[in-house]
Amino acid sequence: MENKGHKEMFTWDKALSGKSLFNGNRPYEFTHFFKEYPTIERFQQIEQERELDIQGVIFDIDGTLVPPYADIPDPVMETLKAYKAAWKIVAVYTNSWYSERLEKLKENWIIVIDTSHRKPSREWFLDACEQMNVEPDHMAMIGNFATTDMPLSEEKHADPEDRLFPLNILVQSIPIEWKNIEKTPLAVFKVLRNQWLNLFSGWFVKIRNPDIVEEIDNYSLLVSKIINLAKKEKN
Repeated sequence: MENKGHKEMFTWDKALSGKSLFNGNRPYEFTHFFKEYPTIERFQQIEQERELDIQGVIFDIDGTLVPPYADIPDPVMETLKAYKAAWKIVAVYTNSWYSERLEKLKENWIIVIDTSHRKPSREWFLDACEQMNVEPDHMAMIGNFATTDMPLSEEKHADPEDRLFPLNILVQSIPIEWKNIEKTPLAVFKVLRNQWLNLFSGWFVKIRNPDIVEEIDNYSLLVSKIINLAKKEKN
């Protein structure tokens, strides 16, 4: 079994993104906030509603498609294949070192983004566009972390209408499953920290952006789930 570690690290772009999230326009740049990643049918409905021509879709993996560090189950793979069947170029990205599941994705012709830059820098997303051979005006991002899973706006392009990608969908984080987590204090701390950061940043987007299209559960229920998971691990 491979090490399902994490290579997440602090960057200046993340600091700028956090500042923009709590004291800027970043909450307004998300177009949708969903309970889970949309099916291809729901995605195409969004395209029609907004009169968009989306050719490429980037999915974050951990917390968006699966619980952190979990394997890729067949239903998720079928969803990604459905996007491809609808003529979408599909790519994924993760900070996990666990590569076994990435090989499974590659075998199904899913692009795994590989770049020296890190989200949420615009360079990362522009590199992704180049690897997918899709212009930014025809791209969508689907992720669970408001701080990183959307291109960082340039200060002069802070208006939500000038966002790099026309469609940025935020989803509720999938709760962790402890069987997938390395049982060390540092690993547990990082996972719980990320869960709480995801939860809080999503809540902040929700209350700051009155125009966001919402299809989410009661947030207090999600908080209770995460608290119970933390208590379970502590015991």
